[in-house]
Amino acid sequence: MSLSSDERRLLVLGADRDVRLYDVDTRTQLGTEITIDRVAGAAIRADGHEAAVTTGDGIVIWDLDPQRWVEGACTLAGRNPTRTEWSTYIGDLASYRATCPQFEAAE
Repeated sequence: MSLSSDERRLLVLGADRDVRLYDVDTRTQLGTEITIDRVAGAAIRADGHEAAVTTGDGIVIWDLDPQRWVEGACTLAGRNPTRTEWSTYIGDLASYRATCPQFEAAE
């Protein structure tokens, strides 16, 4: 396990070779687990914005900065999330809102 210095994000490497990220305050798993065939170790950056996992093929770095994810989602989708998408992917973590200022709010 690896805990960010602000103690808000916890990265867990399980015996099943799954890597999971948790929000400590809400005790909620963020996203889904990622299975890696040959995991040797895992760590989270002190500010919680990146995670590194060592694999048989080298080191994999994940960007965990929520703002970067929002920007990426807006770029990929070309629109704001629908309420259904919000419910599926964000759920109770936050109230629905338009997240892409460059697009009008989705209904």
